[in-house]
Amino acid sequence: MPILFALFCGFTFGAGLVISGMTDTARVLGFLDVLAIPKGGWDPTLAIVMAAALIVSVPGFWLAKRRGRPLLAEVAAWPSRTDIDARLIGGAALFGAGWGLVGLCPGPAIANLATLSPAVLLLASSLVIDVAIQINIEVKKRMDGTSLNERQNQGMRGGIIGNDSSGSDRDDRPRRKHLISSFIVMHGKPDLLQVIRALHATSSLTSRLDCGQ
Repeated sequence: MPILFALFCGFTFGAGLVISGMTDTARVLGFLDVLAIPKGGWDPTLAIVMAAALIVSVPGFWLAKRRGRPLLAEVAAWPSRTDIDARLIGGAALFGAGWGLVGLCPGPAIANLATLSPAVLLLASSLVIDVAIQINIEVKKRMDGTSLNERQNQGMRGGIIGNDSSGSDRDDRPRRKHLISSFIVMHGKPDLLQVIRALHATSSLTSRLDCGQ
C-alpha cells in the first residue's frame, strides 16, 4: 500500500510539473536570468508555481504535524537538522550552479525521463550515482565508529572477532538500511528514498563494511 501511495503522489507531482511547464528548461532558465528583469525579459512562471505550491503544502504540513502518526508509517520522517553549516551552503551553491547550467533540478529531471532524451538520461544517471556515492561514504563513516566495538563485544562472547562473516553481514544490513533512510530524511531528500533502497539492495551498498576494509 505505501508503494501505491508513493506512485500516486509521484504521478501527481510529475503531472503538476508538466502542466505548469516546469519541465521546460527555457522557462526555468528564464526565471533564473534575473539580469533580464530591467529589460522585461524575465519569466516569473517558476515563482508563481512555487507560490501556488506553498498555498497547498503549508496547510498540508500543518495538518500532518497535528497527527499522532502517519497513515502508512510507524513514525513521521521529519528532517531533524535545522542548522546552517558550510556543507549546506556549499551544496546549495553547487545545486544552484547545476540548475542554472542545465535548467533542470531533480524533480523535473525525473519527470523528463519520459522523453527518453539522452541528455536527461545522462543527468538522471549522474544524480543517482552521486547520491549513492555520498550516502555510501556517510554510512561507512557512521558505521566505522561503532563496528569495532560491536565486533569486539561479539568476540568476547563468542571467541574470534569476525569469523562469522555471514552473521555479521546479516546484522549490518538492517543497520545500514536504517542509516541510509535516516541520512536521506535528515538531508531533505525523501523523494529519492526508493531509488537509494533499490541501489542498496543491488549495488555496492550491500557490500560488507567490515572493520578494517
